[in-house]
This record gives sequence, structure tokens and C-alpha cells, in this order.
Amino acid sequence: PQKIVMLSPAGTADDADLDQLISWYGANASTLLGDALYAVKMVDELELPYTVIRTLPVVRQGGGQKLSPEGEPMQGQATNQAALAHLFGTALQTAQYQNQSIGLGE
Repeated sequence: PQKIVMLSPAGTADDADLDQLISWYGANASTLLGDALYAVKMVDELELPYTVIRTLPVVRQGGGQKLSPEGEPMQGQATNQAALAHLFGTALQTAQYQNQSIGLGE
């Protein structure tokens, strides 16, 4: 591959606390976060260009469309599906978010 674009839950870039993660993802939020952190680490170790897109639970209608850099708290309850698809397209087709972890929420 020439580039990796990865979907990740919020929380992998110091952007949410455990209470927020539980409210978004339920009782297994801690396990989900651990698995996602491991996957992000593996992507980083490949030393290929990458973009990690962090989201809240994805919904078809409504949901947030605001980009958040790594370390900035994510807010809201959901991520807009159409905005996520657009962001994936941009990350895949350009170098705009190369080697970054970006959040998409409210």
C-alpha cells in the first residue's frame, strides 16, 4: 500500500475521557479503546503515510461535522456519515491530512 486511512473511535488521541467514551460506546468502551490504540500503534510502526480518522458513533442524519486536531477534546454524541465519507475521500486522494490523527465530531 502507498497510504493507510484508518477509522478509529474517539479516545485514541487524548481527546476524550473514560466517562465520555462509555456514554458514546457503552460498557465495553475501555476494551474498544485498547484495541484501537493497538491498531493505531501498528499503523504507525509500518512507516507508511497514514491518516487516522477518529469518530463518535456514526449516524446517517444529524451528527457533527467539525474537525478536531489530535489532543483537542471531541464533543457531541455522533459523527455525520456523509461528512465522514467526504473526509475519507479527501484523505485517500490527497496529502491534506497525511501523518495526522484527526477527529470528526461536533
